[in-house]
Amino acid sequence: MEMLKIDIDIKDFGKVRSIITNRCRGVFAILGIKPIGCRVFGTAKGYHVYIDIEGEYSSFDVCFLQMAVGSDYKRETFNFLRFKNSLDKKWNVLFAKKYDGQGNLLSSEIEEPILSKLLWDGIIEKRG
Repeated sequence: MEMLKIDIDIKDFGKVRSIITNRCRGVFAILGIKPIGCRVFGTAKGYHVYIDIEGEYSSFDVCFLQMAVGSDYKRETFNFLRFKNSLDKKWNVLFAKKYDGQGNLLSSEIEEPILSKLLWDGIIEKRG
């Protein structure tokens, strides 16, 4: 199993759901990837989405898939630079809490089980 970690800085969950479900269905169908679960967490700027998929993938594959399904392109570009010369996947982090330089809390993930179900239903929905 592999976990995709999607950072999307849009507060409108309807837009987030549309972007991620459409991209997941397209990308996963083309590449033969089977999704097995997802979780959504609200953040100060938008959402962190964790999507579990079957199989083992390289760092390049994970970074590509994250960008392809809607993760922030700047984050994934920096992720690419981080893992380029690394052998492990410690580069792939979404911070549950963010602090400023003085230690003040800027943002904290808040689990969104209802939104997780809505997104999951959209990802696995069959196109007619």
